[in-house]
Amino acid sequence: MIEVKSIYHQLTDEQIKKTTKETLDQNLAYLEMEATLIQQDFEKVEKNLLLLQKQSEYVFSQAPGQLISLPKISLVNHPLGFYWEPVDRHNDRANIFISAHAKAKTGLIYKDLQKTKQLEPLLKQTIDNESTLKAVFFILSESAWIIYPAMDAPYEVAINKLPPDIIVQEHEFYYMADKSHNPEKTVKWTKNYNDVTQWGRVITALVPVYLPDGTFRGVIGADVPINKITTRIESLSLDTQNAYAFIVDQDGTLVAGNEDRFNRQFQSTFPLKLPHQEKTSNGTQRIWTDDAGEQYYILSAEIPNTKWTLHFSIPKNDMIQPIILQTDQQLSNKLNRFIHRLVLFLLCTSGLLIILSYAFSRRIIRPVKQLTKAIQQNASGMHGSQIQVHSYDEIGQLTLTFNEMSSTIHQLVKQLKLRADMLEEKVSERTKELAHSNEQLLHTLERLKHSEQARTELILHVSHDLKTPLTKIKGFLQVIKEYDLSEIKQKEYVELVLLQTNHIIALINDLFELSSLHVDDLHFEKEWYPIDFLVDHAIEMECKVHSDHSINITKTYEEELPLLFIDPKKMNRAFTNILSNAVKYAKPNGDVSIQCSIFMKNDHCYLIFQDNGIGISNENVSQIFDPFYRDERIKHEIIGSGMGMSIVQKIITGHGGTIDVKSKINEGTIVTISLPIKNPSPTKIY
Repeated sequence: MIEVKSIYHQLTDEQIKKTTKETLDQNLAYLEMEATLIQQDFEKVEKNLLLLQKQSEYVFSQAPGQLISLPKISLVNHPLGFYWEPVDRHNDRANIFISAHAKAKTGLIYKDLQKTKQLEPLLKQTIDNESTLKAVFFILSESAWIIYPAMDAPYEVAINKLPPDIIVQEHEFYYMADKSHNPEKTVKWTKNYNDVTQWGRVITALVPVYLPDGTFRGVIGADVPINKITTRIESLSLDTQNAYAFIVDQDGTLVAGNEDRFNRQFQSTFPLKLPHQEKTSNGTQRIWTDDAGEQYYILSAEIPNTKWTLHFSIPKNDMIQPIILQTDQQLSNKLNRFIHRLVLFLLCTSGLLIILSYAFSRRIIRPVKQLTKAIQQNASGMHGSQIQVHSYDEIGQLTLTFNEMSSTIHQLVKQLKLRADMLEEKVSERTKELAHSNEQLLHTLERLKHSEQARTELILHVSHDLKTPLTKIKGFLQVIKEYDLSEIKQKEYVELVLLQTNHIIALINDLFELSSLHVDDLHFEKEWYPIDFLVDHAIEMECKVHSDHSINITKTYEEELPLLFIDPKKMNRAFTNILSNAVKYAKPNGDVSIQCSIFMKNDHCYLIFQDNGIGISNENVSQIFDPFYRDERIKHEIIGSGMGMSIVQKIITGHGGTIDVKSKINEGTIVTISLPIKNPSPTKIY
């Protein structure tokens, strides 16, 4: 065993060296690939900036006579002195900011801002193409800029991020591209810094813009948030448990990665000279030993554009520990095999002794145990158990006597149980009858309560809705009686009385129809009928009734629609109620547009009515089917009882269908009806 252990230790050392090299080579290839992908993302950003640079220089190179009409800019003067262009937060737009340090709306700066406004589509396209970017901007030398997406300048100023009198020449996101810092006029990358907005730390790519005469006019930049890079780095998956990735800049400062693990491992030593360094042939691997003596493999790959370096930190012990454990496991297996052989020998000897003991117990002890167990089972209620008789000696005779006694007890218990089951069945049947009677009584009581409550509510609503027009009619008639009015004035009051009278008649008609629909399904006179014919008939009727309106009807019907088993009169009333609402509640002084669609899906026929009216708010849509409900925005001149949609719902529900309403203020309303194609079981309306 000592010799085996020595050989295994040698093999372990060789396996550690081989596995470590393979693992490091794989991780290094993974690291270099990820660094290349990051570099490619930065190169795409640079290409987009160069495209913006060319377009900007083209815009500024055009003579005044060559320019088409420039877009207008609506700026707001803030009390702190700066100007900004308000933009709705829901609009996908760019906006303009002018520092209090500059002079707003005067001279060349305002015209140049109008020119930069032409770049807005290209700024938006740049953000859409590059998911790593947070914002793209064009800064003029007068401390004014256009930025996409739009910046809420007052908010940034209020949280002490954006100085209202900012001077851009003092900030790296501007001066890194000027003549002194970028004479080559190429793309430059800043170090990561705290932005003047709530976005936190960012890195910015910059490119200068020059006028045709060589004058430096401004800077185009694109912000990449550090938190996006950090999220990408922390999501890298390494095979070793405690390994992690991080990025440092050319000064050795951490840019992205787990800051706690970085500080705990290097304790501000990185990137000074590292002790215990071992470099491979390509110079991208090192061994680092921390203050606690733990060693790490440090793999590196450069990102040239930003002069960053991507690193993997892999604990050495985490790589070699699995190999050591595997070797120990193999050695333990060898020892276990020897122990198993010894145990097998002992088991064979013990087995022989057990067989001899079993033969003796089967002859004498086993029958006694079986008899004892059977007696215990009978005592616990398991009657009727039988014991097999193997001999006819004293124990065999005792077993036969026990079997006869057990059989007799089993028969007696069986008869008692049968009588108990019959009695229990009779009690259960009587209990079910009583429960069913109680359930019917409770259901009847609940219906009576519901009916009484509905009757009370109906009386209250009818009293209220009749009182208002009757009071108005009384007032108008008193004025006509007591005052000497002109013929025109009398005619005006008579028309008002007629309007309120029509309102009362419409209310009574709707109330009568609503009351009739509270009866059961027998009042529906159903027949097989084409649904598209009913819709066309309802449209024709409404167009005639509202001939003074400009109504545009669009119909989309699926071909070969089936016949539906419906009440055509009541279904026509439902359709005319929906179409009448679309006309009555149209936008003032606007054309009425109604789209009607019919199609089949999943054994149901769907009808969709969509209008362009005044719409209903989300909080009021749920109340549209309540009797007497009317939106507060509806003018009193529009006659209505508030029961139209309640009648529609009861007609559709009475046909086994469903109705759904969706609406938006000033956009219109969509009513969706679903009717079963096959004849459904009768549905009662309560």
